[in-house]
Amino acid sequence: MKSLYITLCLLIISAGTLYAQTVRVVNNNPVAPSGPNVYTTVAAAIAASSSGDIIHIIPSPASYGDFTVNKTLHIYGIGLNPDKDTQALSVVGNITYTSTAVDPPVIGGVIDGLTVGSVALSANVSISNLIIRNNRMGPISNPGEPLINGLYIRNNVFSGGGFELRRDRVSNVVVSNNIFSTQRGVFN
Repeated sequence: MKSLYITLCLLIISAGTLYAQTVRVVNNNPVAPSGPNVYTTVAAAIAASSSGDIIHIIPSPASYGDFTVNKTLHIYGIGLNPDKDTQALSVVGNITYTSTAVDPPVIGGVIDGLTVGSVALSANVSISNLIIRNNRMGPISNPGEPLINGLYIRNNVFSGGGFELRRDRVSNVVVSNNIFSTQRGVFN
C-alpha cells in the first residue's frame, strides 16, 4: 500500500512538471532590471519561449514594436484602463500570427491588457482557442483567411477598425462587450 501511495505521488509530481510554464518579462525601460527570463524585446522573449509560456510586457513610454507569434503564448500587459499613470501603457505595434512550417500548426493563447496596432491572422496557421481581451486595439485582419476554431474577442476598445471574418472559415467565435469607434465586426 505504501509503494502505491509513493508511486501515485511521484506520478502527480511528474505530471505537474509536464505542464510547467515559464514566465518571461519584457521591459524596455532604461533602468529595467536584468536577469534570467527578462528581455528588452518581445521578439527575443518569443524566441526563447516554448508553447504555453507566459510573457508579461511591462508598461513603457516607448512602443515595443511589431512582432510575430508562431506558437501558443499567453501575452499580458498592464490592462485596458490601468489605475495609474496613463502615459505608461504596454504598447505594441502589429501582432502577426504565422508559421513557416509545411503543415500549419494550431496556435492559440491570449492577448490581454495591451495597446495593439493590429492583429493579423495569417493563412498558413490554424487558430484554435485564441483569446483577445481587455485591449485598446486597431483592426483584426485575416489575410488569406485562416481556419479559426475558438476565437474569443471580449472587452476590447477598437479604434481605427474592427474585424471581418468569413463565416465558412470560422467556428466557435464569441464577440462580446467590445466598443467599436469606427467599424464594427463583420461576418461575411
